[in-house]
Amino acid sequence: MKRRRRQIQLEQKRRLRQPALDRARQKAWPDLADLRPNVYDAWLKDFMEAGKARLQADTIRDASRAEVEGFKRENERLKQVVAELSLEVLVLKKTAVPEFD
Repeated sequence: MKRRRRQIQLEQKRRLRQPALDRARQKAWPDLADLRPNVYDAWLKDFMEAGKARLQADTIRDASRAEVEGFKRENERLKQVVAELSLEVLVLKKTAVPEFD
């Protein structure tokens, strides 16, 4: 005999999970403890949708060949600057503290 899963209506699910959500919300944001759940749910939905749209927009656009070449040149220039500054710091340490080796 096959067991049937109990069907729980959306409103019942909300009522069941609401106490846990209220506790979590009060712990995370004590100042917003009196915020109505439907306002919070609407805000959360809008926030998540905006985040998804932003992530999708970021991944759709690819850099052009000119931009990639520019990034490579800038990367090489920055590596050179870091190398020069590291060498300068090492020289300063050796002159300031002779036993530094």
